[in-house]
Amino acid sequence: MTTEPARSITGTSQRALFLVELRAAIGVPTDLNRMHDDLTSAIGRLRAGGVDVEHTASYLLPDDARYLCLVRALEKATAELACDAAGLTAAPVHVVDRCLDPSSQHCPHVECTCNA
Repeated sequence: MTTEPARSITGTSQRALFLVELRAAIGVPTDLNRMHDDLTSAIGRLRAGGVDVEHTASYLLPDDARYLCLVRALEKATAELACDAAGLTAAPVHVVDRCLDPSSQHCPHVECTCNA
């Protein structure tokens, strides 16, 4: 089980983006839409309880049988707690660095990079 996440923020805290991968196990029939709904529902319940976590976007990759969900929170443990609350304990959570200015020489050549 993950540690207790930070509760409501003061406005000075920096929230980060995390990428949650929802993937069907090989050879196991899985309802990706249900997994996605479970995650977003768990995030809603945590938010209602005062936890600073937010679902920002999801992308379905049907050919790859997975969802990529962006979650904003103060720490990785909070995104992991949302997965635990949804019963998705095997879902990997990655820290995401957003490139705000793709034309910048300090920005990677790709829009986002994940640090696993």
